Amino acid sequence: MTTLLLSVQQDLDVIGIRGLHELLRARGEDSTLAFMPALKGKEAETIGEFEAFVREKSPWLVGISLMSHEQLGEKLDQIGSLPRVNWCAVVTGRYDIIVEIVCQEGMDDLYEFLDQDLSKLGGITASESFVVMKSRRKWLLLPDAVVETFIK
Repeated sequence: MTTLLLSVQQDLDVIGIRGLHELLRARGEDSTLAFMPALKGKEAETIGEFEAFVREKSPWLVGISLMSHEQLGEKLDQIGSLPRVNWCAVVTGRYDIIVEIVCQEGMDDLYEFLDQDLSKLGGITASESFVVMKSRRKWLLLPDAVVETFIK
């Protein structure tokens, strides 16, 4: 069983939710902590919808190769500002940048991210996407595009 801890507070330490999350993880339990202060005041109306979303969705990882390493900082900033992007990082190895995205519509969103969002940036020679089949994480940080669907 997964425990979903949803915080809408500005500071995770105020109510000790971070400590509870760490305690659960230390006991070997599967705990996910979602930090979404934008939902403050709307908890009751959206919690069921949010739980279903988290239960069904997994992030996708995308490895990106650039035309030039001189573009690393610029491309990292551009990619990081895309709506579906949760985080991105410059890495060593086969790719120049690794990106985690959260797709609400599964494969259709992934296709749109690759075909529309990335292609508009230019300077990208190749990308490869990876389906996350199972993961362990301390935080579930959702990009603005996902949070907005719960704030309607």
